[in-house]
Amino acid sequence: MSAFEFILILIAIVAGFAISEILAAWGRLVRARVSLRHAALYLASTAFLLALIVRYIWVLWIFNQEEWNFAAFLLAFAPIVVLALAAYVISVPRVSAPDVLGHYFNEARPFYYLLVLFLVLWTVSDLFNVPRYTVASLLPPGIGLALRSLAATGFLALAHAKKPVVHGVLLSLLFAVLAVVSAAFVPQL
Repeated sequence: MSAFEFILILIAIVAGFAISEILAAWGRLVRARVSLRHAALYLASTAFLLALIVRYIWVLWIFNQEEWNFAAFLLAFAPIVVLALAAYVISVPRVSAPDVLGHYFNEARPFYYLLVLFLVLWTVSDLFNVPRYTVASLLPPGIGLALRSLAATGFLALAHAKKPVVHGVLLSLLFAVLAVVSAAFVPQL
């Protein structure tokens, strides 16, 4: 087993915990028969988190031919740990009739701050990691940093906004940016 395979398995295990927490929370919403109208922002934010987790794991493949050391491992491992923490922070509590919208707004600030931290750690990983081919190198110079800065600004706005309409619009825009970047800049497997 190569160092990359070992590292990717460890990162995938943590990602699996985060994904299972997201899916379990969705299951609790279904069992509680929560209306879609009350859960829309929560579902959108957790779907976005799920997309970020999958995208992060997918992009790690560009590191498969590189030499790894412990510092490089920590730089690649830290962002997925932050995403896992975000999944646990935003997870719907285990109660029979959850107030999903109230829970979403109560946890929005730490949740979106964790997503900003994820972007910072991912950018640091790209800047200082051992591999020659980083996520930023898939994009034209400056575009990757500009898109991450735009996303971080959106996350900070979501952390402080209290109106559901603002959250709906910003989450839609962030989904669009993630979709465009994911479609246009795909590492070859």
